[in-house]
Amino acid sequence: MQLFFGSAIFGYVYLRSQNLQQSIYSLFKKSVIMKFKSSYLFSLLFVSALFIACDNDDAESRLTFDKNNVEVSVNESDTVKVSGGVSPYVAVEGTDSIAEATVSGVNIAVKGLKKGNTTVKVTDKNGVNATFPVKVTE
Repeated sequence: MQLFFGSAIFGYVYLRSQNLQQSIYSLFKKSVIMKFKSSYLFSLLFVSALFIACDNDDAESRLTFDKNNVEVSVNESDTVKVSGGVSPYVAVEGTDSIAEATVSGVNIAVKGLKKGNTTVKVTDKNGVNATFPVKVTE
């Protein structure tokens, strides 16, 4: 009879330990999953903040001019200042028989050669470019 009670108690303790193990496993599993979810969400937040921070670099790398367009007479010049990008800059005329563009630092001198319309494309050291229109009058 004592053996029966001893084995019954052992069986009860064994079952309780199995439930405890399952409970511990269940809690461990939940905490690991929650930690994984929080780590995942933190990583997602960090990466998105990184992309937002990198977005400002694009604004600084664009080329802008102090004038939207240039109008000069034949044999006269006007100067446009470029900002943004990385120097040195290169300026290329759309039609080189209408206007001539020369670069000196951040200044682009545009000289009218004959009546007409053209463009000047400015490119920086990294290949970033922008264009402004030129009108040459008589």
